[in-house]
Amino acid sequence: MVTLPENTPVYESMRLQEDLDRAKIAHTWWVINNSMLTSGTTNDVLRARAQSEVSWINTVAELSNDHFAVVEWHSTEVKEKPISLF
Repeated sequence: MVTLPENTPVYESMRLQEDLDRAKIAHTWWVINNSMLTSGTTNDVLRARAQSEVSWINTVAELSNDHFAVVEWHSTEVKEKPISLF
């Protein structure tokens, strides 16, 4: 299961988990992508977002019986020449 630490993605993953259980398809681990929680950001808006992730990470921890990994958000600078459409 792969999700983001936000309400809609977690709820969608919960529904998928129910479908997989019904179909008797094994699943054990969850991955939480793009977490700001450990990013060390100093931006006030991003810090607030990071704090809001805590409850969703805790929800995933409970759903997965602590079989989960958190992947930290990383910025990527694009250094390529922009594509010209005209």
